[in-house]
Amino acid sequence: MFITIINKVAFFSLIRYLINTVNLETSVEYHLAEVSFLEVLK
Repeated sequence: MFITIINKVAFFSLIRYLINTVNLETSVEYHLAEVSFLEVLK
């Protein structure tokens, strides 16, 4: 279970990095979505 969460965080970090290199505005929108996702995990 814990490993699954780590994998998800690593996966989202990779996506965020790719988005950062492409478009900063989209990165902000994604960050908000990521925060919402982490709230759901709690």
